[in-house]
Amino acid sequence: MKLTDLHARLLGAWQGEKRLWMEGEGGPVFASASRLVVTPVAKGSFLSFAYSWAFDGKAQEGLLIVGNDNEAGTASAAWGDSFHMNARLMVCEGGVEAPGIVSLTGHYAAPPGPDWGWRITLDLPAPDGLRIVMHNIEPSGTAHLAVQADFARAPSA
Repeated sequence: MKLTDLHARLLGAWQGEKRLWMEGEGGPVFASASRLVVTPVAKGSFLSFAYSWAFDGKAQEGLLIVGNDNEAGTASAAWGDSFHMNARLMVCEGGVEAPGIVSLTGHYAAPPGPDWGWRITLDLPAPDGLRIVMHNIEPSGTAHLAVQADFARAPSA
């Protein structure tokens, strides 16, 4: 499946709730309202996912730029946000899977130990729904739920 095949379902304004687990799924969850705007960039070659949310009463923002090589069936992305990434961009690789799931994985340094992984999944679970899920991945390969944001189409202004 091509990312461009998903444009009609992804583009536009979304609103919902973002949940953050600092200690994995069994730990405390921090929830906040979240907004997301998905726009095409570079003549539709990429999609920009610009989102906002809050943690401990402080506004946070993030940006995910996603593209894919239709012939190779691969996807790539650059991701950064004001909470997790400390002014760095993470490069991610993955693919666009049917029926409309984009899965991307990147890595980040965790000194003094080995790098950890970070998986971002974009899913369209309902006609007017969008879910973004992020997992923190230990060097052993064990994945821990870190973020889940569930969105619905924002009302037209």
